[in-house]
Amino acid sequence: MVEEDSKMLPLHLACRPFDKDIIFNMETFRQLIEAYPQAAKEKDAKGRLLLHYACGGASYRPDNQNFISELLKIYPEAAQILDKQKNLPLHYLVMPKQSVRCDYFGHEMNWLDCEADSVNDFLRGNNHRWIEKELIVLIQTYPDALLKSDGEKDQLVLGTLAKFRYPSCQVWHTAGSLCSKAFICASLQSMQPLYHMSFDLPALVQNFTEIPLDWTKNEGDMQDGELFGIILYYTFEALLQAEKGLDIKTMSNHVPLCHHLGMHYKSLNNKNVTGNMTLLHKLAYCSKFCDPIHLMHLIMAVELYASKQGHHFLLADQNGNLPLHLV
Repeated sequence: MVEEDSKMLPLHLACRPFDKDIIFNMETFRQLIEAYPQAAKEKDAKGRLLLHYACGGASYRPDNQNFISELLKIYPEAAQILDKQKNLPLHYLVMPKQSVRCDYFGHEMNWLDCEADSVNDFLRGNNHRWIEKELIVLIQTYPDALLKSDGEKDQLVLGTLAKFRYPSCQVWHTAGSLCSKAFICASLQSMQPLYHMSFDLPALVQNFTEIPLDWTKNEGDMQDGELFGIILYYTFEALLQAEKGLDIKTMSNHVPLCHHLGMHYKSLNNKNVTGNMTLLHKLAYCSKFCDPIHLMHLIMAVELYASKQGHHFLLADQNGNLPLHLV
């Protein structure tokens, strides 16, 4: 049965949110999908599959989060399909969309104000795990979705997650291991993830200059600065891949930061030592992606670094680059 105007099947309605207290449960969903598995491949009048609606309604059913994984088992290619607004299912999972919520009859209702919307609330708060496994399975199914901005606001997924400081190690490591290029990808309306995290730089230096980040950690709360460190790591890796390694050995044109690095380098009055890549090298090289408004945080991080690991300013990497060369 198809609703004539909207071209919606009963399963389209089953996957859409109505109200926080009025939703279809998983048993209803399974009965419908077992009766007509082809529904997973059917588009409505807006070009949306069941997966688009399941992702858009995720924040309304924290206790019934298996819609998305069930649909991907039936039709994994759905993760790659754009609707008529040029949105992928993943976009609906992380961005509030006016065209997702509906009433009992399938008629669209307006979303609440963006800042108060439940999607943004749980991206920021303790309920971020409501969509954690959905984010992971969608990224695993179609990693290149991270390179595509949505068709409505030109927003990239990792930029959105960074803006709200989404605190899941596993999500960020999944994205970094499968599509590190997304960490240096930007659109006209969406900056790189590191851009949104610049204010957290001093916390990274304070907590992880001497104690390296634990890259095997996938659970538990993040320490201050840890999210910036993860994003910095994959940003650096993506730049290395894009530029095919580091062989620079030139002075930078990032005048304010170059001045501070140079000042500490000269004050040490010592000869250069070749060693391994340090956190300071990575900070210098990726500083181009930091928000200029937060330049003071960058300078504060350099000053703090000098007080904790001053000898790093004299360490050259395997290509002979000092941190000063990489800014």
